[in-house]
Amino acid sequence: MTRLVTPNHRVYSNVGMTLTIVASGVLLGVVGAGLGYAIHNAASVQPSNPELPDYGKLVTDQFVKRAPKEIPHWPSMTIEDTPVDTVYENYSKSSVSADAKDCYVLEIKVDEIKIETTTGLSIQTTIKMTDKDNNVVWEKGYVYDPNNFSRGKNYESLKADNFKLLKEEYKFASEVTVTDFITHFKNSLSSTNQQG
Repeated sequence: MTRLVTPNHRVYSNVGMTLTIVASGVLLGVVGAGLGYAIHNAASVQPSNPELPDYGKLVTDQFVKRAPKEIPHWPSMTIEDTPVDTVYENYSKSSVSADAKDCYVLEIKVDEIKIETTTGLSIQTTIKMTDKDNNVVWEKGYVYDPNNFSRGKNYESLKADNFKLLKEEYKFASEVTVTDFITHFKNSLSSTNQQG
């Protein structure tokens, strides 16, 4: 099992993003609107903060802890402790450990962590299982939205007290994300068994 490097979170306001896109679009046309979005997106990325936990590691640790208990016949896993920068393209032809060359590989990728200044956190995460030839045998994405759990907090609340609420939200989000992944995997097993 491996995980990709977790991106830094973005902080933005919908009003600021809209104004940037509209202004760029008016000045430079359709291409300008796209450029305005790209500039706003890049400008909203926050610097690394060692006080915040690595969200990708939280999800990985939760999955490693829970999968053997909650998914029937789940095999033992070899865990890569260090996150990777890019997706491996073909484990059977790579210099990855010999164990990975003949096994399925599970990969966790945090696609995006963003905080809208008034409505709060949103995290998009993907889990993917590939075989030794890099064929995708299972994949699931999940977008965590705290408002679905009546936990929406604005950015000022999340960053107060050295990001206390944001740290709590990361932990909760990782648990909910892993629950979604495990439920989906178990349901895919059930539908496979019914077909076979």
